[in-house]
Amino acid sequence: MIDLHCHSTASDGENNAITLLKMAEKKKLDVFALTDHDDCTTTKFVMEQAKKLFSGIFVSGIELTTSCLKQGIELLCYGFDPTRLESELKKVNHPTYWSAFKKQFIMLLEAMDRAKAILSNEVRNFANLPVEDIKKLNAKKLVLKDFLSHEENFHLIDDISNFKSFSNFYRKEFTNPRSKFFADSGAIFASPEKIYEIVHACGGLVFLAHDFNYGEQAIPVLNELTEKHLIDGIECMHKNFTKENQDYLFEYARKHNLFTSGGSDFHRESSSPFAKASLNQEIPTSLIKPWIDKITGVAPKK
Repeated sequence: MIDLHCHSTASDGENNAITLLKMAEKKKLDVFALTDHDDCTTTKFVMEQAKKLFSGIFVSGIELTTSCLKQGIELLCYGFDPTRLESELKKVNHPTYWSAFKKQFIMLLEAMDRAKAILSNEVRNFANLPVEDIKKLNAKKLVLKDFLSHEENFHLIDDISNFKSFSNFYRKEFTNPRSKFFADSGAIFASPEKIYEIVHACGGLVFLAHDFNYGEQAIPVLNELTEKHLIDGIECMHKNFTKENQDYLFEYARKHNLFTSGGSDFHRESSSPFAKASLNQEIPTSLIKPWIDKITGVAPKK
């Protein structure tokens, strides 16, 4: 069993890296990767701790934010030298999760203005706060709450469910080029071309994360990245996928000679189980056997 998609407090998870490593050991995972958003710091730290706390194979990992066909997407990267990748990302001005946090908050306010939404001055003034305070206030969520408190904004809403949580809004509106609340992630993050180039230079592989989270853009994005040879594989098992989604991606990977991976996309106990994909499925080690030893030099035990 494996889990190659997991987040700690270094980005938007609720558990620290050591706790997650111990959870991986308790689950007796064969292979585990910590994939914080746009941050190598925790992976560097955990690689040393894993030698003492984890009996399986720990793989360096990161989930990098970018855009394709204007759609905001994420690329999961594995097996790279984290010190070198951290340096290369700085060279191309790819922000870390927390350095991008305030920029994205300001982009959120700008997107609201473009849509001619009404917001209170109190919420707008959050943009003047340090990033630590924006995080503590959960300010992005408060923007949506404030937006919904003004009846004058209701005519801007096509689907109210997209505004029930910031994660829904982020995926269905903020990173969706068809939405009136769209903000282009490509404005602050490195391109898929640059990410593929530097991750490979650092010894790693690139996988498209949770493709069917991208809605109508899922297949166009997958085709674009595949045709341009900008991914090595696809995350075929994920907590949000239906069986039909999984089957489609497995067949697509087979047809296009792409590697496969899977992960729980774990953030917190309250939202999804650790080391499980959709339908309460365990993620089999066989999923990654064709490639894992190429980047680690070690074959899984099972």
